[in-house]
Amino acid sequence: MAATRADYQKQYDLVRGPDGAVLYALAARPALTLPSEVISTIFLFSLPDDEFIAPKPNEAPLSLISICKRWRVIAVNTPAVWASLSIDITWLPAMDDWIHPDEWIDLDEDELEYVYGEDIFLQWISRAKRMPLSIKIPKDSPVYDMDCLLQEIAELAAQWQNVCFFVDPDYVDLLFPVDSKFPMLRKFILDCAEGIYPPPTLEDATMLREICISGAATPISVARCIGIIEEGINLVDCSFFLTPDQPIALLPRVANLQHLALHEQAQTGAPLLAMSVLRNLTLPALKNLALKFVNPGRRPPVDITEFISFASRSSLQLESLTLCLMPVSEVDLLSCLAHVPSVFTLRLQLPASMTTFLERLASDGHFLPRLRFLYLVNFSSSQHNTPCTYKSPRPNSMLTMLDSRCRGPVNSRACLQLVHFRHAGTQAMNHFTTVVKSDPVHQALEKEGIDFVYERLPRALRHKDWWLD
Repeated sequence: MAATRADYQKQYDLVRGPDGAVLYALAARPALTLPSEVISTIFLFSLPDDEFIAPKPNEAPLSLISICKRWRVIAVNTPAVWASLSIDITWLPAMDDWIHPDEWIDLDEDELEYVYGEDIFLQWISRAKRMPLSIKIPKDSPVYDMDCLLQEIAELAAQWQNVCFFVDPDYVDLLFPVDSKFPMLRKFILDCAEGIYPPPTLEDATMLREICISGAATPISVARCIGIIEEGINLVDCSFFLTPDQPIALLPRVANLQHLALHEQAQTGAPLLAMSVLRNLTLPALKNLALKFVNPGRRPPVDITEFISFASRSSLQLESLTLCLMPVSEVDLLSCLAHVPSVFTLRLQLPASMTTFLERLASDGHFLPRLRFLYLVNFSSSQHNTPCTYKSPRPNSMLTMLDSRCRGPVNSRACLQLVHFRHAGTQAMNHFTTVVKSDPVHQALEKEGIDFVYERLPRALRHKDWWLD
């Protein structure tokens, strides 16, 4: 080293290791004298792939400002580096155990500034300046005593681009003042932990593409649901938990919506709210539809004419369909499915027997001819508010369907081959799985590469969306 030019003396550079972690490595001095604009661009490519970035000392952007003073100045003055934030406070109590604030907060090496709690996030957001913001308040990450932070986030509503809030209803007023407007908003997810709170009005959110207002704590009326879908000219993905309201008479045609998920409490004797939504919409671009009903109990089967009319009116070309505890008879279920022959992925959690459904799959190649992925749970409950019991179908019915759909006569009639099958149940599930998997037909299908998954769910499980990972 004594013979090496002074400008090539050892310096530390930032590199990404084989496992993706950001590491320090020896670098030559010229590597650190790149123009600031080039270094800023490199910083952007060093950020984690996460949509919302949590502050971590060994990952960018915090690791970037630990190299040298020049890099700290460049990073802090690159707003795009700070435009994404996940407000994960779980690490705050031990922060000073593994990172010294002067390594990443204070630009003056001669001063030490200890910043705790919400001040860390306030500084992070302030560095983003006028950039479009992506902000997440994660589930199980309480924001108690952080009113200043929530108010600052609310004041920047005009810069929101992607937001995901899992908060208590007590904080909704802070996040959504009455006069808030959202001209840049593209993604909006809100889930309140408990209580009942009406979802905020999203004024001027003309750029909105994805909205999810989920959970019984933030129900949305049928009329409001349809209004949001109708007004969101750029909407592609919607998910709502429905609540009853007055009858409406609308029939908007929404050209761009591709994903729609509707949840509701299936009240005995009341019309299905999901059917009210479908009755008032035409969605020709829809690709993925999920209808989920909570606590159906012993509700009698309902008329599904509205679903069939909606499918016909929209000329549906669905790729994925999820029906969770939809209170319909087997005959009506088969009629529903017959009107969506384009379905590629089908998820069913049934409140009744599935024998007829399996027999139809096995014998009719024109019934769901494009089906490739099938997920099944069979559900029955003796009384409302009692633990659910998931009963398995007869092994012979299941094996006949699998043989037919995977390689049998049905496939000879231009029916696509089933490549993935998943089934869940309780009680007799272990015996059912043993019988099915020991059958020569099933063993032959496994050798041919068909993917099978069998799960035994907890006995007292209630209406779990087991397939939604």
